Amino acid sequence: MIHERDSDPAFIAGISQPVIYPITLVRIDWPGELLNLHTGAGTVTFDGEDFTGTLVNGENLGVLQFPNEAAGLRGQEMSLTLYGEYSQLLDRVNPLATGRKVTVWAGVTTEPGGNVLVGDPELVFVGAISGDLVSPPTSGAIAALMLRVKSGTHARVRGSITHSDEDQQSNYPGDTYFERTARATAYRSAPPKW
Repeated sequence: MIHERDSDPAFIAGISQPVIYPITLVRIDWPGELLNLHTGAGTVTFDGEDFTGTLVNGENLGVLQFPNEAAGLRGQEMSLTLYGEYSQLLDRVNPLATGRKVTVWAGVTTEPGGNVLVGDPELVFVGAISGDLVSPPTSGAIAALMLRVKSGTHARVRGSITHSDEDQQSNYPGDTYFERTARATAYRSAPPKW
């Protein structure tokens, strides 16, 4: 296994075992409060903060779907879905949440459903909330609040492609491409009258 990050050696040893007990930790900068959640039960302490489990009485009240790790120019997107009573989730909807930071770590615990981390978890995703949606209950009293989270803008939004006469001259000295293009554009926009 090739590992190219500066990770906690205890975490690396933990994920190198034949059997591991994974956990995902999520920090959401929600308006007015910091929400720290994890995919297990009970409380896990990490980075000086307590993270509350989304596994309550055997029911999973939270689901994470995030993209595979990828390098490139395209932004990544994940979704975080929390389940609960419709009225409580509706109260959580806040237009000020858009743009707020979400951080996700992958970790390992010492036992199944455990609350003791093996080393420091690995940072796997940082993004901002791009929208939320509350779905009314389809069966029973359980509703869903889905947060869409994006990891920055893709290259086409951030970048711009420009090529000037100076660029052309540095690559092809004496080239008259831009001279001719300017004349053709002028001719096309205001053709001569005969």
